[in-house]
Amino acid sequence: MRLRPWFVLVGLAGVILVTLTATHDPVGATASPAQVDHTSMAFGPNAQTASVTSTSPELVVAYVAADGDSPNQTVKVSGGGLTWTRVARSNAQLGDAEIWSATTTGTPFSVTAAPRQTGLDTELTVITYKGARGVGASATASAYSGAPAISLTPISSGGIATTVGFDWTNSVDRTLPSDQALLQENTDPAGDTYWVQDAPAPTTAGTKVTLGDLAPTSDQWDLAAVEVTSAASPAPTTTSTPATGRTTTTVTGSTSTGSPSTTHPSTTVPSTTTPSSTTTATTTTTTTTSTATGPLPAGVVLQPIDGGADFYTSHGYTKAAPLDNPNFFPIGIWYPSLNSGSDVDSYKSLDINMLDRPDGNCNLSLLAGTGVYAIPQYGECGGATGSGIGNESVGLFTDDEVDGNYGPGPGYTYLQNLIDNVPSSLKSGRFFWTNYSYNLLLYETTAQASQFINDYQQTVSIDMYWFTSIALHTANNPYDQCNNFYNITGCTDDQAERGSNYGTVIDDERALVSPLGSEPVWSFVEDGCPFTGSDNLCITPAQMNWAVWSSIIHGARGIIYFNHSFSGPSESDNNFEDAYYTTTGITPQAQATNGLITSLAPVLNDDTALNYVTASRAPTSFSGIETMAKYHDGQFTIFADTRDSGSVTDIPATFHVADPSATSVTVVNENRTIPMVNGTFTDTFATGSTVHIYRVNG
Repeated sequence: MRLRPWFVLVGLAGVILVTLTATHDPVGATASPAQVDHTSMAFGPNAQTASVTSTSPELVVAYVAADGDSPNQTVKVSGGGLTWTRVARSNAQLGDAEIWSATTTGTPFSVTAAPRQTGLDTELTVITYKGARGVGASATASAYSGAPAISLTPISSGGIATTVGFDWTNSVDRTLPSDQALLQENTDPAGDTYWVQDAPAPTTAGTKVTLGDLAPTSDQWDLAAVEVTSAASPAPTTTSTPATGRTTTTVTGSTSTGSPSTTHPSTTVPSTTTPSSTTTATTTTTTTTSTATGPLPAGVVLQPIDGGADFYTSHGYTKAAPLDNPNFFPIGIWYPSLNSGSDVDSYKSLDINMLDRPDGNCNLSLLAGTGVYAIPQYGECGGATGSGIGNESVGLFTDDEVDGNYGPGPGYTYLQNLIDNVPSSLKSGRFFWTNYSYNLLLYETTAQASQFINDYQQTVSIDMYWFTSIALHTANNPYDQCNNFYNITGCTDDQAERGSNYGTVIDDERALVSPLGSEPVWSFVEDGCPFTGSDNLCITPAQMNWAVWSSIIHGARGIIYFNHSFSGPSESDNNFEDAYYTTTGITPQAQATNGLITSLAPVLNDDTALNYVTASRAPTSFSGIETMAKYHDGQFTIFADTRDSGSVTDIPATFHVADPSATSVTVVNENRTIPMVNGTFTDTFATGSTVHIYRVNG
């Protein structure tokens, strides 16, 4: 069984557990610069190994450029007994450019870069740095044509900005600006160029650095860049907010303190008991901190959503531009039928905007201009030629539960072969999505699960149905979820059947993404009776609503309903159109939940406000109040639910916000306002499954 990694991307929690955030040096500050100590290089087909000289512990960075037959080539760096962390990966175009870092032990060692697609060339450049603290800002960029260029904003002064690139179109020397230096360059007979370049001048905190080439100007390329920070600059610390501005932070790591209240990361779940109803970019930059205008309460830090608001277009997935619209939150159903316009009308009436792996006989052209999009599997909905896949298809589905069907090793090969066999014309501008089984979290090691999560797709999900599977929480059962997630042997039915557990699954998925917070994670929620045999429980409307919102507030950037029932009073392959599920409230609840999500999409797609709100009874595994705050258009919105039993009633809660000047909160969809005194207000949760959403006034 894989031990649970007790760290999550902070920001969706009432308790902030930071081990690596970063603040800028004062803008314009100077520091003794970091310097290159030793450089090693290897170039040739398949995996490449470079020998490194090291006489004292210091930062080492591996810059890797690899040829690829298709987008989504990846590499893995290892060696020297060091702990290697991937800093950046750029592979939206053909080939791959990656940056990995580690700390040396002070003795000579070897480094190996192994590409996933073999038989092609790889360039490995390994640089050790003296006077360096670590890595700071990083960025990725890709384009089908144009002069290679990438920008990042350093978080410290005295550092070095470096980029690694791959040109799939031509074997041609780079023409660099006068203020940049070529560190390595290789070409091959296949017509590719591999190179590393830097800006020798020491960085200045807050001053953007652009790395790039004057020529060629019409080739296809991938770039990854990193800032090596100076040891003389201030150490990374948790960001404090100046009185005149607000701060946006992307945290690159966090760990639990081990206290009982943080064994489960306390991210929050918005739901209500009765809810109601582009431009293409080519560069994405991940920096640990950036500033924006507008005052915030002291100590409040803003954290972007996973991958950033423009994740898809900024990574070159231009056909997925609708998913970057701030008014669009993906709400999908699994394996839906799509044979007539009435199917589309039915989905739209429920605010469903994504068809996730439509059934193989679907007619995707019915979606044109409807605002509903699809992620088909290659070979379905148009056959082997993909002729039925058009602009309505924003991504491509690889396969379902590969980890459980094949396991590590064979599963990796199977997934890569699937991706390699998709024609380039269909891959262009589209991301890959994979759904994994609970085996990935319950049985596989962290290393095995991480490879599945990070190496094949750009959006990921895991299906784990707490409300309807008895086996998954029975003591001594090999699939005992509670042993894995909460370190107890078996849950009671009451402990397992809580919507907050779906958020726990999202926590674990997000913890596996590397770098943390760099890609979207979606959540599966059942809407009927998905199991047969002894596992024949059925979810209720309140439970479904709770699970959906728990997933979102724990960081899920999309929801997928498992819309099939294989047992229960009415077996169905489309629960939402089955009369039984309308009568029992499932379909009306989905319509209300989805409508509320859609209305709040601009808020949910905006920054999370860390340190803004706390609540009484800090959340633990099976009790307490969870909170999350969002900041949108100058207003804070608080989402809160419980981790208590769904059967408990009249649960009191006290909330405290960081702004003592706030006067009241308006409770969304409940037609009531609660006064606030000295930044504090109280409320009651009717049951454990109740969720409140508060808009802060004043």
